[in-house]
Amino acid sequence: MKKINFKAPFKFLIIPFIAVIVIAVTISLIFGFRLGTEFSGGKRLLVNITGQTKVADIRGKTSSILTANGLTVESINVSDSNGSSYLVFITENNKNADFDAIRNKIAEKTELDISLIGEFESIASAIPANSVLLTSIGLVLVLAAIFVAGVIRYKLAGGGMLAVGAVATILTHLSLLAITRVPIGIAVLTSVVTSAILSLVIMISILESVRAKLKVVTGEQQTENDMINDSANENLMPIACFCLFVLAFALFLIFTSLISTRAIGFSLIFGVISGGYVGFFLTTSLYPIFLEIANIRAKLKTTKNPNYKKKK
Repeated sequence: MKKINFKAPFKFLIIPFIAVIVIAVTISLIFGFRLGTEFSGGKRLLVNITGQTKVADIRGKTSSILTANGLTVESINVSDSNGSSYLVFITENNKNADFDAIRNKIAEKTELDISLIGEFESIASAIPANSVLLTSIGLVLVLAAIFVAGVIRYKLAGGGMLAVGAVATILTHLSLLAITRVPIGIAVLTSVVTSAILSLVIMISILESVRAKLKVVTGEQQTENDMINDSANENLMPIACFCLFVLAFALFLIFTSLISTRAIGFSLIFGVISGGYVGFFLTTSLYPIFLEIANIRAKLKTTKNPNYKKKK
């Protein structure tokens, strides 16, 4: 199999990365970050379907009317209470919507009595106010742990690469979500963490391969750049198979009717893109720079102290 040349001038890889972040920040400043009802709250509508035989028809027509009137349906559930069954619609809020007119349209289209269609109820955010702060602190601690573990295993260059790569993956993923206006909920944020894990797996695989190559003495001397590129190619096939599986599952989710499920599908695709971009391309270009910086530091120490020996 022909090897792929992952090596590219760092400036050609950092330009699209910065461009995506700038576009995302601009869109967020103009339109705001689109949050799901778990973070921003929304509206809840209960439709009594007790004794009804055309539940799927009622569900489809009600969902269409809500969407047509600016109330994006995020989830639809069936709930049983006091011997009655209800369709529970969770939608994003829309201050300009005429909720009474919407209820009348639903009653007309579904041929249900208006008394079976509840009033729109406001629902508050399900996320505690201090959760963002606690999550941020936890993220910083995890990144610090990744850096320390990387330094122990791969020295300072490897630890820096892992920490920078994880941050770059998260920023790229969130930027793609902001640009495409995908609503962000807990499940979507979980997929962001998954993309960071994917990039870490790729980076660790490459760093482990490079570490093993440096220990092997052969007649043919390879440069560090060549070792890194060869290591990326060696790990490409298993990572690609896993990514194809994730993409197939994501496409399945995208073709469902619920916006929350479609959001997870799009986020998984963005996760594969950001994780693969950082894991393969950014790592193969940035890691040699970190190694070069480490070599320069070692040379400076040797110059100042002739008895200093670089650790193997």
